[in-house]
Amino acid sequence: MRVSEFVMCVCILIFASCEGKYGGENIKYKKYLSHNKQYEVEIPDNFTQTHALGDLLAFQQSSTNLILVIDILEDNKSIHEYLKNRHSESDFDYNLYTSSDSTYYYKITRGLNPMWCAYELNAIKIIGDRRYKITLSSASQGREYMEILIKHIQESLSIYNRERGNLSKKQNQSNDLFHIRNTDYYSIEYPKTWKIIAGINEMTDVYIGSENDKLGFTIVFFDTEYSLFDIYNESKSNMIAAGAKLVLDKKDTINGEPCFVLSFEYQIEHQHIKDISYIFKKNNTMFSIKFGTDKNEINTNAELIKTIINSFQIK
Repeated sequence: MRVSEFVMCVCILIFASCEGKYGGENIKYKKYLSHNKQYEVEIPDNFTQTHALGDLLAFQQSSTNLILVIDILEDNKSIHEYLKNRHSESDFDYNLYTSSDSTYYYKITRGLNPMWCAYELNAIKIIGDRRYKITLSSASQGREYMEILIKHIQESLSIYNRERGNLSKKQNQSNDLFHIRNTDYYSIEYPKTWKIIAGINEMTDVYIGSENDKLGFTIVFFDTEYSLFDIYNESKSNMIAAGAKLVLDKKDTINGEPCFVLSFEYQIEHQHIKDISYIFKKNNTMFSIKFGTDKNEINTNAELIKTIINSFQIK
């Protein structure tokens, strides 16, 4: 769909005070809500909105010819396939200079002219069953600044929760029941009566559990080049190979972050064990939160586990 085909609409604007820095200068952001109220995203406040239709949002920064478009990527296409097809129709040369599971950054040149170049930065953000494609392009702005912008936009794009106001009230009412573990990498809430043991080993950042150790969880995180799907698939394969019974296998979204949820049951001596793992990846860092104990404890405390995992925020 070409930009000229989009219907001009007014997008709902949510005011927010968000700032970042580039070259010692603050980059201020405003929060926008998509026209169909599916997601919200932070956009530099010196960008002008040009289109809003369904899932699509488009913006422009006229002083630097920066163009930003957020739209849905069709289910049957990979980002690589989509970009390859689109670029093949252009008279310009698209040179991929860096890529990851969710980013494709190109330097654009034109024939043998060494005096001209542009940049096109593409990023993917998965929210629920939707894949959002973010494209930022300019023929006059430097790539370092553009990379800072698209990274912030990608990280800020999250599902719009109509019940957020009510949820905040409930969370405030429960503050007297929970502590918050707040690190440079994540935050999570847990019952005030639970103990916390940090630095168990090189892989496990923390164990948090009840005083009698009947229920608790570990948090593991580390940098990896493997994709979220690869990590999930390997974890599932290893547990099945060890003889565990798979009882839950689903994809979910928690606080705007895609994750895989796996649950297994197995026997240790005469005890029936059940564990449930939540696997995330943000940028190059994998996070795994795992509850594991007697099956009855897991089933009885399902609501508490849900409350804890829904409080998890990756920074």
